[in-house]
Amino acid sequence: MANNDFSTEVAENYEPKCFCILVLDISGSMNEIIENTSETTQTGQTIFVDGKTYNVVNGGTSKLDNLNKSLKQFYDNMESDDTMRPMETQHLWMQYMKQ
Repeated sequence: MANNDFSTEVAENYEPKCFCILVLDISGSMNEIIENTSETTQTGQTIFVDGKTYNVVNGGTSKLDNLNKSLKQFYDNMESDDTMRPMETQHLWMQYMKQ
């Protein structure tokens, strides 16, 4: 007999379920500064990432900063939705933050 991990689960709501999978780009090029570039200071170093050479700077807002901000907003929206179970969104957020 197959082991069903959901055999003892009790539904807390009967709303239709929709799985959501987020595919996130966390490659090195996501560190590129795209906002507040006037607030950056050059370090004099360069780095070669994903086939491109970048100047290393301090300050500014990177693509990855924007991704994290948007992901936090997404998580907050899911958490405030009464049809979502907080443990499910908590699990998703924690999995992302471990990377």
